[in-house]
Amino acid sequence: MDAITVYRSDFPRLYQTDDAFASVPQIRHGGCFFISIVMALALNFKLIVTHADVLNFYAKELANGKPDVDNEMFIGSAQNLIDDFVGPGKVVYKGAEDTMYHCGPREIEWGCWHRLGTNFNHFTHNANGQCISDPWRNPDGSGSESVKDGKLIGKRIALIIV
Repeated sequence: MDAITVYRSDFPRLYQTDDAFASVPQIRHGGCFFISIVMALALNFKLIVTHADVLNFYAKELANGKPDVDNEMFIGSAQNLIDDFVGPGKVVYKGAEDTMYHCGPREIEWGCWHRLGTNFNHFTHNANGQCISDPWRNPDGSGSESVKDGKLIGKRIALIIV
């Protein structure tokens, strides 16, 4: 299976800023990589996920005793998170690459963006260095300032092996 490099318009999108996530404020504050991982995997494996599914998955990840994600939304083990979402042996998390890295046909790319004047990075689902799904959505429907006004500073890569 080749990784999807164009976001399907008929596929539901979830954003870390959605009101449905208000019960877990850390998702809005720091859930960009978590949401980007979940949505990219859902898209590639044709899994429809709801806000409730994401909240339940996050709660299970906090309770499972593994360093997958913590209560501040820091991803401690992307591989464990991926395995718990789609099942072990389907995707290998390869880790960080620089911005010049070109994905192979079976690779998923997440972008790490930084905007000058901020003290954080922002993650998106990317393809060939371009954002195809930003987990941040402003009330006017626009995406994050990190993507709009920032710079891609790195990539995180996973390989689909099934």
